[in-house]
Amino acid sequence: MITEGFLNLCARMLSDPNILFNDNIVSDIHDILKFYSDKIDKIPSPYQSKYNFVYSLSKLRYEGKDYEIALDDLHLTVGDDLKTFHGGLSRPDTNIPEDKVNVSINQIKSRKKLVVLLKDLPQIETYIDKFQTNSFDNLDDAIKEYDNIVSKMYSRISEQKRYESYNTIRSLDLSDDRYDAVLNQIELSYSGKNAVTTGYKELDKYMNKGFEPSRLYVFGGSSGDGKSVLLLNFVKNAVSRYKGDELKKDIYIYITLENLIDETLMRLYCSLKDVTIGNVVKDYESQKYLIEDFIKQWQRDNNSILTMAYFPPTITSVSDLLVYIDDIAKKYEGVGNIKGVYIDYLDLLKSGQVFDLHRLEMGQVTIDLKVAAVKLSIPIITATQLNRQGYDHKENLSLTQMGESIKKVEHSDFVSLIRAIKNGDDDNSIIKTDFGEMSIFIGKNRSGPKEKIIKLKTNFSHFRVDDKEIHDQFEFTTDRQDMDFSGLML
Repeated sequence: MITEGFLNLCARMLSDPNILFNDNIVSDIHDILKFYSDKIDKIPSPYQSKYNFVYSLSKLRYEGKDYEIALDDLHLTVGDDLKTFHGGLSRPDTNIPEDKVNVSINQIKSRKKLVVLLKDLPQIETYIDKFQTNSFDNLDDAIKEYDNIVSKMYSRISEQKRYESYNTIRSLDLSDDRYDAVLNQIELSYSGKNAVTTGYKELDKYMNKGFEPSRLYVFGGSSGDGKSVLLLNFVKNAVSRYKGDELKKDIYIYITLENLIDETLMRLYCSLKDVTIGNVVKDYESQKYLIEDFIKQWQRDNNSILTMAYFPPTITSVSDLLVYIDDIAKKYEGVGNIKGVYIDYLDLLKSGQVFDLHRLEMGQVTIDLKVAAVKLSIPIITATQLNRQGYDHKENLSLTQMGESIKKVEHSDFVSLIRAIKNGDDDNSIIKTDFGEMSIFIGKNRSGPKEKIIKLKTNFSHFRVDDKEIHDQFEFTTDRQDMDFSGLML
């Protein structure tokens, strides 16, 4: 409900020269009043003329006009009932007192959140009416429509929270404003102090020491190129990084929509122990109770917590993942902080909205992941499929090979393409050795150079991806009979 008191507040803020009432506040006021422009009957009749006046003032300010010019433009349209009110706006004694400025700004922010929620109210009312009158064909349709409404509401609120998180630094008067908020954000974004290592020296060098908070990282690859193995090694390396004497634990979350938890746990164990699945299964009766002790001790030794979750593909949305992440944050509140989320993989997520084309949905999923990274102030690392061109190893890696939607590139902060190289004479040759090589091509990078290629060594039967100097310590074998190729679904 729009009250006279709120209209008075908006008018005073729009005409007050205080630098804190910046373009962002003007935009919020305009959005709030615009929402009611087609609901004038909801505003009490004694205040409707004042609403029209303040809304017109907000529109002129939103279009970039100075408040004095905006007031002058409206001078001839003011009725007798508003002349006193109009005249008072240009007097300095009507400006908002300094001790009331922050309270006024917070009130506008709260109203803006309410408007964001109210935009979905008609859909909610329609849904309730349909549900109460049994208008759905079946229960599945009712659940599907409910999920769609909730997902849209989540997207709106997430966008608003992202807007608020940057609200204080979206404009800066370089001669008059204090720089504190911007300088703090620069330190957070570019110092590398808060980055989570990838575990690979050269890759960290090009990424400002690793994965940075509030950024979305996408690694594209074809089937069999090792996307899942690389993501698992990223989180393994993060847990294993040196943390000094930090009191709180680092928490990492690995979410898979492809491999089940037992598969993922087995891969992690093989990677940590540097063994094959065959080695583990061969003595499983004697080893299976050691797996839990080993992995828990590994986390204790590194002052970290790693949680894993499987979500069914094609029916899981980003909002579903956020519920799980929030549960983990609450479970370990006071114990540690979430440092990074790894998702295997982007193309298996749903947006929760209805799109005619899959590429449009993938664009929305990418936006949702980016919003989640900003909201949680953590890096989100995921993988995606390349198109058919990406399967041709004679073609150079390029961002044009991103599958389905170039929007995945546009909405991400870092995009790289990976390619696993066989050790053989040509693409059709059998693998001659247990070891191979992975190329990582950096196509987009907000925190460093692009068009760079990093070479890593792979041992997929052990589910490992390592820096070259680590692999140089291993003894290469060329006897195919000595090798174990179990579990090579990458």
